Amino acid sequence: MVAAMQPTLHQQRRQELWMRRWMAQIHNDIRETQMTIHRGFQDLVAAMAAQPHRPGGSAEGKVPGTPAAPLPPPEAPQHRRERGHGRGHGPVRGDKRP
Repeated sequence: MVAAMQPTLHQQRRQELWMRRWMAQIHNDIRETQMTIHRGFQDLVAAMAAQPHRPGGSAEGKVPGTPAAPLPPPEAPQHRRERGHGRGHGPVRGDKRP
C-alpha cells in the first residue's frame, strides 16, 4: 500500500514546491512594487520641497474670473437651530393639526 501511495506523495511534493516558488515570486514582486511606490513618493516630496513657496498664491497662478461672493452675515443666536430640535425631537408631541 505504501508503494501505491508513492506517486501521489511525489506529485503532492512537486506541487507544494511549485506553490512555494510561486508565492515567493509574488512576494518579491509585491515588495518591489512597494519600494517603487516609496521611491516615487520620496521623489515627489523632494520635488515639492524644492518648489518656491508663494503664500496666498495658487499652484496654477492667478485664477481668472470674479472673486467669490462674500459670506452672508451670521444669523442671530435666537434663529440658529440646535441639533436634535428638528422634526420629532421637540417637547410637544401629538397631533399638530388645527
